[in-house]
Amino acid sequence: MTERSRFLTVRRAWGLTSEQVAQEAGLTLTEEYRAEIGGTVEPEVAERLLTAFARLTGRKWTLEETAINQMQEGS
Repeated sequence: MTERSRFLTVRRAWGLTSEQVAQEAGLTLTEEYRAEIGGTVEPEVAERLLTAFARLTGRKWTLEETAINQMQEGS
């Protein structure tokens, strides 16, 4: 599994759709998809995705586990 596909792979392993995650996070499908394909996302988007993913799966997730690529401060 590549770093770029880990979030996508984990989401699929839990039987979730991109739409479910985006809706639970209160984000657009475009924002969710950007994280899924390894694009850089704002820290708030990353946090909302992790929170939504935790609610949907019943377990806590980290940026490292999901390989969500979060923008660094000052970027």
